[in-house]
Amino acid sequence: MLMALGLSRALTDGKRKAFQRGAAATAILMGLVLLALIYAQGVGYEGFRTYSQPIKAVMAVAGIAFMVCFCFAAMYTRYNRSRILWIGLALLLLFFVVHFSIPDGVLEESDPGRLLRENQARIGSDAVVISCEEAVSAVCWNLNGMRSICWRTLYENPGCG
Repeated sequence: MLMALGLSRALTDGKRKAFQRGAAATAILMGLVLLALIYAQGVGYEGFRTYSQPIKAVMAVAGIAFMVCFCFAAMYTRYNRSRILWIGLALLLLFFVVHFSIPDGVLEESDPGRLLRENQARIGSDAVVISCEEAVSAVCWNLNGMRSICWRTLYENPGCG
């Protein structure tokens, strides 16, 4: 909402050239990202592929391609409301697509199970493992083969919430 108000004020003050330059720079930058993504996914850069699932790659490519089209539409539209609508749709589409097309490497790096599997030899069968509330399920799942019982202890801090 604040972005739309700021853009409408800037466009009514006669700063259309600055808006067009910004939309063009965004379209060109995202076009380069699109080309790099297509190259990395299609040809593979030294065996590196961004996505192992083709649906994620198609979703990311389509989202970025539409974003570039929306930026160009915002540049060449005549009316200020239409410009704000097109640039807003471009950003909204980017936020939507990024959420569902996180690269596989990022997901693997944030996996707590990987850390536990790497250090499984260092954790004895009689060791007590303390985990935060978000990762306790992964701890119980990965260490269940080493232990016959996995307990989850929850406590409340009376000073919080």
